[in-house]
Parts: sequence; structure tokens; C-alpha cells
Amino acid sequence: MAYPESGQVNHVHASSPCQGFSRANREKDGGWHGEANNKLVYEFVRAVEILRPDTVSFENVEGILDPRHIGYLQDVVAKMLIELEYNVRVSVLNAADYGDAQNRRRVFLFASKADIILPDEPINTHGPGGIVLPLRTVRDCIGKLEQIEPQPGEGRIMSDGVNYMNHSINGTKIESAENQKLEADKPASTLYGNSTYNMVHYLHDRSLTILELALLQ
Repeated sequence: MAYPESGQVNHVHASSPCQGFSRANREKDGGWHGEANNKLVYEFVRAVEILRPDTVSFENVEGILDPRHIGYLQDVVAKMLIELEYNVRVSVLNAADYGDAQNRRRVFLFASKADIILPDEPINTHGPGGIVLPLRTVRDCIGKLEQIEPQPGEGRIMSDGVNYMNHSINGTKIESAENQKLEADKPASTLYGNSTYNMVHYLHDRSLTILELALLQ
């Protein structure tokens, strides 16, 4: 199977590794392969340069806007604006505003060729007030499990006639100032793949189960 050529692709999207930019990363150098991972944003630009799609999108964590990292994003925008002649918009969007039960803010770059109108930033579908749908909450996602005890091993349970797996504790809750006790009637705070703290259930003094974490994601 051959790679596509210029003119054969309408849209390119990229989400390069975020660990080096992440504010949750405590390593000064971004951790294992941090700098090499950060430089992969330039591979995204190279793909745009080769394929010349009509429209482009790129997503990464808010940490890419921090002073020590923003040069990467500035390089990308300058290259696309000046050399590749694309219209560019950079926005910070929150997944909770679009129906996820999680406050997950991310930086998005949208771009289009100079002769194509740059699409508008997506309109919020969820939020406070009556104009949009209510924010989805932690209870919306995991409330039906709140009275079902986590199970050992595979965490197999039955709920509403459906078999579920992984309703088992993802490690032991550690007493820490960084524990995050969820609020039932609000979106969760951002979940990380390898959190440095525990998400604590809003009713029970325990960590979330693997199934609960998956539902919130």
C-alpha cells in the first residue's frame, strides 16, 4: 500500500506525544524521550507540507503554551502561516463543553488553505444555563455503579442485564494531599494515563475502579 501524495488527502489531524509538554510531568527534561517526543510536532508540519490538505487540525495539552514549550507551537504557526500559506487559528477547548463528564482542556490548532474559509471554532453544546445542554456529571457516567461493590480479579458484575468487566480497584488509595475526591454533580477533573494522585469516589472512601475510570474517559 503506497503512501498518499499531494492532493489526495483532504484533511490531516495530529496529536503528537504530550508527556514532554504536560504540566503533570514532574521531570525537568520531559522524562523519557521528552525532547524527541516534543520535536514530533515538526513531523506534523512536514506531513502538511508534503500532502497539502485542504484543512488541518492538531491537538495537545495546555502545557504547550507554557514559556519553556511555546516555541514549538510558535514555530508550527509561523511555518504554516508564512511558508505554507495556511490560515491558522489556535484555541483552548474544554471537553466538558462538548458533552464529556470531564474538565479536559486542550490546545487545538485549526488551519485551512489560503483560498478556503477557515472553519469556525466549534460551538459549545453543554454548559450552565438554559441555552445549551447541562454539563454531564460524574454521576451521569458512573452513578449506576455507586451501589455495586467492586469485585476482585476480573471485576465481573451484572448491571441492568449487561455483563461488565473491570469493576475492580485500580491500586490502593494512598493518603496524599494530591488525592482528588470527585464531586457527583460536576464534571471530573482531568484524568491522566499515569496519574500522580488517586481519583477518590464521591460516596465511598476508595479509588475509582478501572471500569469507572474507563467510563469517565
